[in-house]
Amino acid sequence: MFSPYALSNLLTYKKAINCSIFYDRNFPSQTPIIYGLSQYSSNVADYTTVYITGENFIYGNSNSKSINNTSGTATSTTIVYMTANNGLGEKISIPTIFYSSTYISFVVPSNISIGNYVLKVGVKSTISGGNGTGMAAATNILLSNNEIYNLT
Repeated sequence: MFSPYALSNLLTYKKAINCSIFYDRNFPSQTPIIYGLSQYSSNVADYTTVYITGENFIYGNSNSKSINNTSGTATSTTIVYMTANNGLGEKISIPTIFYSSTYISFVVPSNISIGNYVLKVGVKSTISGGNGTGMAAATNILLSNNEIYNLT
């Protein structure tokens, strides 16, 4: 028969094990990854849609929460970033068309110059506090690996 002291120690030990299992967990990465593009080049004058396969793409959403008569908003969106590879660092944000967490597309802008562009997918998350929270908005962007896109 267990003494109350031994039972208490056993329960404390079990609780410590459960907590250590929880804290040692690794959560899956939310960083987007590009596996490939439907095409890697196009002509400037052409209307071109590029399809991207990968993972961790997020559909643009907005969630509002209200706690104690204050409100806050959390939004997440997936954006394609193209940066000119010409030393000027011209960075263009392009809206995406979301199909699934592994498949998105975008239309190549017609107003950008000929050249090579570094293409990345970004998942942009913004959290803002509502009235009376005293919280400033916070933005975080997780960027994928690079792909090179060529405009001729």
